[in-house]
Amino acid sequence: MPDVLTIDGSQGEGGGQILRTSLALAAVTGQAFRIRSIRAGRTKPGLAAQHLTCVRAVAEICAADVGGDELGSQDLEFFPNTIRGGKYLFDIAAESASAGATGLVFQSVLPALLFADAPSEITIRGGTHVQWAPHFHYLDLVFRPAARHLGARFELELARAGWYPRGEGQLVAKVSPAPHLTALDWTERPRKVPLTSRALLSDLPAHIAERENASAQARLRGFGYEARLVAEELASVGKGTLCFLHTAGDCWAGGATSFGELKKRAEVVGDQTGKDMLRYLRTRAAVDRHLADQLALYCALARGRSSYTTSEITLHLTTVLKVIRTFLAASCHLIGALGEPGTVHVDGIGYRPELA
Repeated sequence: MPDVLTIDGSQGEGGGQILRTSLALAAVTGQAFRIRSIRAGRTKPGLAAQHLTCVRAVAEICAADVGGDELGSQDLEFFPNTIRGGKYLFDIAAESASAGATGLVFQSVLPALLFADAPSEITIRGGTHVQWAPHFHYLDLVFRPAARHLGARFELELARAGWYPRGEGQLVAKVSPAPHLTALDWTERPRKVPLTSRALLSDLPAHIAERENASAQARLRGFGYEARLVAEELASVGKGTLCFLHTAGDCWAGGATSFGELKKRAEVVGDQTGKDMLRYLRTRAAVDRHLADQLALYCALARGRSSYTTSEITLHLTTVLKVIRTFLAASCHLIGALGEPGTVHVDGIGYRPELA
């Protein structure tokens, strides 16, 4: 392994995921890297506020020396040192007025904190429920149960919801160090699983949540499924709504979300959520297409072979696996074609902090 790895930020999906995965693996392994062409595949390339917060958050946790950490930068150097647990506060808006995703910052720092020398409590301010990122409830009700099966222990609290465009939400996470992670074997899911349709809203009429849930339920019932209906009013300085269908069990976890928008009827929000969930349920895959790429890094650090089925092989998944292969001697391969259901196999390195 070279002293400093060079990462091409334009490869694969060409977005922030390459950066976040590199940051997480660098902090855990102590491997320095340089990344070029950050987010080259995006309309506005380079570091936005959310990505810069990820860089500075991981850097603070592992006392890294960093170069190129400024808004708009497309090149970055990252030289990690020792991971330290503790109490941390990261505010995305401190970099620039933004409803940047708190969930993506959390997923950037979690791997390092799992291998820290002490428990940690982190507070992240920004957008807790925004599009193109795992929202708080997805993290808590889909990602967290799955990660627990790998040996990751953390608790999440929503202090305040943050919607686009205002943000100003607050996520609090308490992370316990893990001596090691264990492999995941999730290749089969029961046809019938418990489902919950959860309509969330802030500063909007309650009937919107009721209509979202009813529409999601109608879509599910048309194909023989039934969901428990939950409506939640979330404290927030802004307003917003989403419909979230989710399920998790001993060998599966998945979810689907649709956000409300101006002039988008609640019935459309619920129906879109139902359609997306059905795409997952019909495949009998263990995890949804988003969770598939979120779990890969932890499987690569775990002891033994992990195997799991996904409802769709995505470009995000193939990109994450490429970055993992760059940092680790972990064998990762896929069975299936891009855009189709498939199986992920990862031979983890059995990482233990004391052996690093």
